[in-house]
Amino acid sequence: MTQMAIVADIHGNLPALNAVIDDLASVGVDAVINLGDCLSGPLWPRETAERLRGQDWVHLRGNHDRQVAADVPETLGLSDAYARGQITD
Repeated sequence: MTQMAIVADIHGNLPALNAVIDDLASVGVDAVINLGDCLSGPLWPRETAERLRGQDWVHLRGNHDRQVAADVPETLGLSDAYARGQITD
C-alpha cells in the first residue's frame, strides 16, 4: 500500500521543511503532494527552493508562488518581494 502525505505553506521555512522531510522518510512515505506557498516569507526562500527541487514530489503553485513568480515586483508585499529578490529562474 502506498503511503501518501500532503504538505503546504512552507513559506521559506527551511528548518521546518527539513524536519518534515526527515519525518516523512522515517515513517516510509512513498509519495508527497506539495500544495504550494513554498517561498514567500522573510526566511530562506532560495535555499527552500533548492531543497524542494531535490524532492520527487508533485508540486502545485499556491497563490503566493504565483505572485512571487509573475507579479510586477513593485506590487508585491514585503515577504513576496523579499522572496522574489532571493530566487532566480
